[in-house]
Amino acid sequence: TAALAEPRRALVHLSISLLLIATCLAQLAFAAYAIGLDLDFGLLLWLGPLILLATSVPSFFGGWGIREGASALLFHTVGLGGSSGVALSLLFGGFALV
Repeated sequence: TAALAEPRRALVHLSISLLLIATCLAQLAFAAYAIGLDLDFGLLLWLGPLILLATSVPSFFGGWGIREGASALLFHTVGLGGSSGVALSLLFGGFALV
């Protein structure tokens, strides 16, 4: 916490955190492209952080299971189909393993 209290260090941490989130969102975008899913940028910015949040829930190895369930629910909610969400999530998990 002392590292974040100093403004210069906090700026470095914030920059790195934003870069990591952008990288994860890019992975989701590439996964959507790879399975032929038309996922526009606005929808990615809305769904992506929610999927990443679900991944952070303590569960099995690397968020597997929780992430797929959350993706299926979120994609079904926006009318893209739950199976598309599961496929995207599985491919995203595969990217993360590699």
